[in-house]
Amino acid sequence: MPVVVYLRQARVLSRDLTAPALVIVEVFRGTQGYLSLELWGKDREATGRITPEFFNRSGERKEIPLRFMEAVKAAVKGATTIDCRQAVLAAAPVSQ
Repeated sequence: MPVVVYLRQARVLSRDLTAPALVIVEVFRGTQGYLSLELWGKDREATGRITPEFFNRSGERKEIPLRFMEAVKAAVKGATTIDCRQAVLAAAPVSQ
């Protein structure tokens, strides 16, 4: 069951102006994921082109933010490739 979590980190100055604090904000959390194709077997040609579907606790679909789509596709490709002999890389997300 795929799980994807994207976080944003930022440094903020504390009130007493000593060392900055690190604040981490959750941007997207995809749990209860489902891959509709068998990417490690008969549907191998679709590897790198599809993403898992994520659902919230009530069963409603959660959309992956568009700026993370290529990173999720690369992660799925890397996770479903058996006997991989090449690097699977993702580019930095494009600002929107």
